[in-house]
Amino acid sequence: MIKAILFDRDGVLIDTENIHYKSVIAGLKSQGIDCNDNDVAFITGRGPDNYKKEFLGKFQVDWEEYRKEQRKSFYKIFEKDLPIIKENINLAKKLKEKGYKIALVTASSRKSTEYIMGLIKLDNFFDVMVTNEDYANGKPSPDPYLTAAKKLSLKPTECIAVEDSKVGLLSAKSAGMKCIIVRTNNTINEDYSKADLILELENIKIENIKELLA
Repeated sequence: MIKAILFDRDGVLIDTENIHYKSVIAGLKSQGIDCNDNDVAFITGRGPDNYKKEFLGKFQVDWEEYRKEQRKSFYKIFEKDLPIIKENINLAKKLKEKGYKIALVTASSRKSTEYIMGLIKLDNFFDVMVTNEDYANGKPSPDPYLTAAKKLSLKPTECIAVEDSKVGLLSAKSAGMKCIIVRTNNTINEDYSKADLILELENIKIENIKELLA
């Protein structure tokens, strides 16, 4: 029996993928490197600690200086636009009203997550919030979702993850959970064949996931 729904942050609750790309490109530009979205597509669904090694193998930059400029650019764009994905937030609210536990599972830090959730008035919404300080290995490792299940005092089989990336999907499935992939305009063309359900954003409704909830 499903008792909890676990939502990814970036690309699921907030439309940050484009902002993330823009901020990464801005951080690189501050060190004299010009690139585009395709050049940084490999960061999708991954936190900086997860992509750092591959990133530094591709771009010769001072990591600390790059991160300083990247963060500054990210928050400047985010605070201006507040790009929530209302369909998924509304789904989370309706599921909570029906008695399901709701968790947030992200590759980002607690500080940034609490700040962003405060900006969009969801700071006290989640039963559990798992950030990159809470686990040793990030997505696609099962650690983030196993940590969330443990904090919820539930078995992984009692949880459904909602994701938008392949690394998130693999993380949830390797943890033993069902996983819904939500496709948005920012979803890149990846292999989502392991997903239990794939939905376009306009089809995010409880009635469309009721078979998985059963």
